[in-house]
Amino acid sequence: MEFKAQIEKLEGATNWTKWKRQVELLLMHHEVHDLVIGVHAAFQVDADDKGRKEHKQKIKIFKKADALAQLILVGSMNDANVELTPTCRTSNET
Repeated sequence: MEFKAQIEKLEGATNWTKWKRQVELLLMHHEVHDLVIGVHAAFQVDADDKGRKEHKQKIKIFKKADALAQLILVGSMNDANVELTPTCRTSNET
């Protein structure tokens, strides 16, 4: 069963509280909330080949999850608020 959420676009202070709560719940549902709040830090690289391969895999997983988090955030903002995010490289910066 697919989960769909209807979140009003962030307009500003008038709907901030409701928007924030809805977006937090959606991010938690998709298991990417920790990325947005900065719980996940950069991974350390081990010197051996196995460590480098594991590191590349972790980075790939991180980037995919981070992209999902950014899509959720930006997709739930009005155009004026999206215009404030173009320099954000990660969901934590968004």
